[in-house]
Amino acid sequence: VTPGDLLVTNGSQEGMSLLSECLLDPGDRVMVESPSYPDALGVFRRDGVLLEGVDLLPDGPDVEAMERLLAEKKVKAFYTIPTYQNPTGFSTSDEKKERVLELARRHDFVIFEDDPYRNITFEEKPRGTYIRASGDDRRVIYMGSFSKVIAPGLRLGWMIAPSPVDMALEKLRIAGTLCLPDVIQYAVCDLAGAGGLQEHLAKVRPLYKANRDALAASLVKHAGPEGLEVDVPGGGFFIWGRIPWLKDAQAFAMEAIKNEKVAVVPGAHFYPEPGRGGDRIRFAFAAVKPDQAEEGALRLAKALRRYRAGRGGGK
Repeated sequence: VTPGDLLVTNGSQEGMSLLSECLLDPGDRVMVESPSYPDALGVFRRDGVLLEGVDLLPDGPDVEAMERLLAEKKVKAFYTIPTYQNPTGFSTSDEKKERVLELARRHDFVIFEDDPYRNITFEEKPRGTYIRASGDDRRVIYMGSFSKVIAPGLRLGWMIAPSPVDMALEKLRIAGTLCLPDVIQYAVCDLAGAGGLQEHLAKVRPLYKANRDALAASLVKHAGPEGLEVDVPGGGFFIWGRIPWLKDAQAFAMEAIKNEKVAVVPGAHFYPEPGRGGDRIRFAFAAVKPDQAEEGALRLAKALRRYRAGRGGGK
């Protein structure tokens, strides 16, 4: 990576917006993980891009489904969060990354790799990236963010793209935001250069892990008997839940916040396809301390019992 490949952005969300504006046209097709990050899906929809959902499995996207889709339709790009994905917490295996890269070469599409969570890891071995695995291919555009690593209010991210693309993205960014605050950039540079970033990560990772462990255990203990199943991630900020008997997570979430003052995000928000995610809810544990997790899970279990009873105890 050279300095000419690097672009600083107002968080990775601006990077996503720039990519869509610069590289995609209305009517272009983009493959996305299903479920995926709703604000990225919103950017694509804003620009008239057609979304093609591919089911996300615990080890990454359903590659066979990608192959079937690519045999029928021309796709311009694949948007992915390969490490501790939002909302599922799933991570794409190195083997699947290689298979997806081979599909990208064969069918000539670009990979938008959105990777804000990879440094929030509770695993011993670091996860790989598409951009490193791609070598000199240069068909991966990588997005990272300091907002998740240091503080959300920083709104400081970066992109790695081939120089010609990077130059076009920079012109577009200048036309929109002109420049980013120098003070924030210097502060982050000073922190990273002095080794402070690694010290910071060494402090916060155990705290986030404790939050994850406490919330996962409390959910299993209290809401598990009400039918909740959870996937426990190896990093990031999110736990993905499934309640097989639940049909409308949106309605449940509204009742839960109203009656029990407990907040969850309904799964339908994360799917590119309408009608999916009715049995899914997402939990965020970054700001939920262990002593809060027990109370939250108790309230959730109570909300589930109330909701189920109000609908005739559906199975």
